[in-house]
Amino acid sequence: MLSDVVVDRNILVAIAALSIELEVDGHRADIVMRKAAQALAAHEDRSGVGIDDVEHVAPMVLAHRVKPGLSGSRRGLTDLAEILRTAHDSDGALQA
Repeated sequence: MLSDVVVDRNILVAIAALSIELEVDGHRADIVMRKAAQALAAHEDRSGVGIDDVEHVAPMVLAHRVKPGLSGSRRGLTDLAEILRTAHDSDGALQA
């Protein structure tokens, strides 16, 4: 069941960091990304969401929400793995 699949804080922080870095408006993308990653983990009969699950569903969730950069300096979907891994790996540093 979807509600039985655990989403750890570090995964939530990585999802939020991705949305912030890609300048996604609102929180709907964060919620959908979490639920999609949970659904993927549940479908694969796992008890928890991993960063790979988020990386797998993120392009589908964000494809129509990320605005292309006008100057070429804005990060985009091609950078999502790097953004997620950096946020996930540094989550311990984010805790006060």
